[in-house]
Amino acid sequence: MRTTVTLGDDGLIHNGNLEIMAAHGCNLTCRSCTHASPVLRPKDIADPETTARYLARLARVYRARRVKLLGGEPLLHPDLVALADAVRGSGITNVLTVVTNGVLLPRQGAAFWAAVDEVWVSIYPGYEPPEDEVTRWHGLAAEHGVSVTLHRYDQFRESHSEFGTSDQKLVQRIYDTCEIAHLWRCQAVINGAFYKCPEAYFLPVLRGEEPRDGLVLTDDDDLGERMLAYLNSTEPLYACQFCLGTVGLAFPHQQVRRKAWRAPQQKPTEELIDYAYLAEREQELPDSYAWTAETTVLGAN
Repeated sequence: MRTTVTLGDDGLIHNGNLEIMAAHGCNLTCRSCTHASPVLRPKDIADPETTARYLARLARVYRARRVKLLGGEPLLHPDLVALADAVRGSGITNVLTVVTNGVLLPRQGAAFWAAVDEVWVSIYPGYEPPEDEVTRWHGLAAEHGVSVTLHRYDQFRESHSEFGTSDQKLVQRIYDTCEIAHLWRCQAVINGAFYKCPEAYFLPVLRGEEPRDGLVLTDDDDLGERMLAYLNSTEPLYACQFCLGTVGLAFPHQQVRRKAWRAPQQKPTEELIDYAYLAEREQELPDSYAWTAETTVLGAN
């Protein structure tokens, strides 16, 4: 049901997207945030020098069609241009994308626009940018050869349960239908480790635990072999017992108080799953995972 990860003709692992958490904090408090940004330490940022070192190790065995700088809100990073330069210098990708809520985009100068290739703006109800500001973004982007794409969101699905579940069959069903891990392949590098999905890092941290699902990026000669085994494993990760994958109950987008952000997720997994949608996704699995879209093509240049 999954696409097996194999080496490309160049002997490297290829994926559509690799995510770097530029800043873990955020200036919004979306209830739907899958990275727990409303309650994480806002001063946690990606250090350019450290990021460059770990990406250089990863680049020996891996290429991404694009690297996304996101968060949280990446524009909260005090030197996002330096981080962008560090990513580009690693040689791991030819396309650098910033994923932002757009609130701070008007403050970005020419150096920012010159450092990136794409800007994806997530637009939420109540935070729609004025038309003249969007026109200005497109003007700056065109001047520097950057593309700007607006993505509008008004509904999300519950992403996790702080209580989790002990039902391992349910955990396996959620994992098997998880588009984040298997279809979109939202792989990430955080604090020197490679993760099959960002939630594998953020859910343990949210619970006050050390992440245990990542692959530490070392200089060992067997890094590529270990990464293939990690990516092709059919076993759910530790974090999967708290994750709802992409089959949680749907709800409208909301901004909430930071102190109230955790309350909706303080329920067992069983109360937060959309069982009808889970069954629907299970019916579609053979077709979904046979499809090789941009994020699943491996070995492509």
